[in-house]
Amino acid sequence: MSGELIYRHRIGTGSATYSASAVSAGAYLYFVSEQGEVTVVEAGREFKKVASNNINEVVMAAPAISGDRLLIRTVRHLYCLVPE
Repeated sequence: MSGELIYRHRIGTGSATYSASAVSAGAYLYFVSEQGEVTVVEAGREFKKVASNNINEVVMAAPAISGDRLLIRTVRHLYCLVPE
């Protein structure tokens, strides 16, 4: 690993702001904006957005991963997302 830049791409909508760190699980990277927009990107040498959903709540913490579950804490709730 050389630290070279592979690619650069803006995540989320134009007004999205991010305080939480991205997390990685398996072949995917997960980004959660302060507005609750969850963006899933496939890890690799090219940008490939896999999914984007909005939980419509304020999120200020990085998601956590436990096994095959993605845990997202909002200011009011704790969500546990499980793959189908």
